[in-house]
Amino acid sequence: MFSGIIPSSLSDLNYLSYLDLSGNNLTGRIPSGRQLDTLYTQQPSMYGGNSGLCGTPLPYSCPEKDVARQDGQKGNEHSFEPMTFYFGVALGFILGLWVVFCILLFKKAWRIAYFRVVDQTYDQMYVFAVLTWKS
Repeated sequence: MFSGIIPSSLSDLNYLSYLDLSGNNLTGRIPSGRQLDTLYTQQPSMYGGNSGLCGTPLPYSCPEKDVARQDGQKGNEHSFEPMTFYFGVALGFILGLWVVFCILLFKKAWRIAYFRVVDQTYDQMYVFAVLTWKS
């Protein structure tokens, strides 16, 4: 049994020849679309048993607040934009690096400690490599 709203992307499906949504717990506005309208004319009982559905082609009209909510949901359905995500990741990485660079530039004690750790790590790796390759 399905519950919730009918996704608006369902009306964008091509070559859909049969869809029976009757006997579920669906609510909200029925998405408008040529494909769903065609299916409804072929099978008028496809939305039966869903007392929460409203809008065309059913005789029950939706309340205004429900209409606005459904329209807002349709716009937010595919709100994830990969380019925006990657831009945010790159911006965060660059800002993080600049924070570290500025701290090392202005805090002499931190700069000395940082380069001391880098030198010690380099020395340990060099000794490990020489001893490993020697044998």
